[in-house]
Amino acid sequence: MLGAVLGSLVFSAAKDLVLAGHLPGRMNLEFHMLFAVAVIVAAITRREWFHKLLAPAAALSILLCITLLYARL
Repeated sequence: MLGAVLGSLVFSAAKDLVLAGHLPGRMNLEFHMLFAVAVIVAAITRREWFHKLLAPAAALSILLCITLLYARL
């Protein structure tokens, strides 16, 4: 599962490299890195409170990411 999630993050960042010839913008890349770190930390921790906190935090982070990235349109 960890490999699938990290692979999808790498694939998402690489998509811009292939389509546009460069890595995603700084903010987009920072969100990719934030999600990757969160996935790795979640994979190595067993604390239930962390996982209960991570789920809504990840959802809010995704909403914030989408809002900030598409606010310029």
